[in-house]
Formats: sequence, C-alpha cells, structure tokens
Amino acid sequence: SATSFGAGIYAGSLMLMLSTMLLRLRDDIEGRPYWSKMGPCFNGHSTGAIIEAGANGFRHADEWAKTRPPTTQQKRSQDIITASLAGRPQPDVGSPGACVELLAVLSGGTFECLAANVFTFAHNLAIGVRQSDGSAS
Repeated sequence: SATSFGAGIYAGSLMLMLSTMLLRLRDDIEGRPYWSKMGPCFNGHSTGAIIEAGANGFRHADEWAKTRPPTTQQKRSQDIITASLAGRPQPDVGSPGACVELLAVLSGGTFECLAANVFTFAHNLAIGVRQSDGSAS
C-alpha cells in the first residue's frame, strides 16, 4: 500500500513539474495553437497534452472523484488520459491522474526516453511557432 501510494505521489509530482515547465514555455512562445499537434504523440495525443492532463488529474483528484458528471474542463483532461492509456490495464487507485501509468507510456520504461520525449516535444513546439511566424530560415 505504501509503495503504491508513494509511486502515485512521486509520479504526480513529476507530472506537475513537467506540466509547469512546458506550459510556461507554451505561454512564453505563444504556442497554444500547436500544443496538441506537435509530436511525439501517443494514441493521438501530444506529449504536452498528456502531461497537462495527468497533472490536472493529480492536482484535482479530489474534485474529479466527487463531480458527476464531470465538467467540460475535467472531461477534456479525462478523455486525453483515457485515450493515452488505451489498450493498457486500468490505472491503479493509488495513482491520482493516472500519472504512474502515463509516465510509463511517455517513458517507455526509462528516464532517458521520458527526457527525450519531453525535450523533443518542446523543440517541436518552438519550431512550429517559429515556422508560423515566418522567421524560419
């Protein structure tokens, strides 16, 4: 029980940190129009959108548990989480926002792969914004 709880807390904390970092980048470079379009993608959702949804699920787990039916905003994140985990076992109850399971998808089981996917997404987001501004060479 403690192991499951600890994994959920650590995974959720990592998702919050990654989400904060990527959302700050998105806002700084005005990348909102490209947020859901840039790869790497998993089951049709961008790395950034998956991280944002997982962080939302972790941050608001108590609200999500008692809100029936979910609000439009909650449902948007819940749909991304569900689609991202398609074909995988149901998330553990000790994993708020399914962060443990989402990190498994994003990482392929290694920290190096997670880092590569996050930085590739950030790079692709910046390139997409740059190209749309016409400032690409």
